[in-house]
Amino acid sequence: MRRGVLAAGLLLGFLTFSGCRRGGLVFDSAPVVLISIDTLRADHLPAYGYRAVDTPNLDALRRDSILFENAYSQVPLTLPRTP
Repeated sequence: MRRGVLAAGLLLGFLTFSGCRRGGLVFDSAPVVLISIDTLRADHLPAYGYRAVDTPNLDALRRDSILFENAYSQVPLTLPRTP
């Protein structure tokens, strides 16, 4: 048990510091902005072909952005709120 915890700690430390270098981080591309909207289905957005609703602000953002058609989530559901 202790060996496993020690090995995991060493691996985590190695991975944490392996990305460090002098001079700090340098970003050569534009920043990434992730917008998360709770309980919104992609198949109900005009950007993905649905025409029954209008979303002018999301459509404007889509025109100036990159649209990802595949996204993966650890837990792809929203649990109901309990009183």
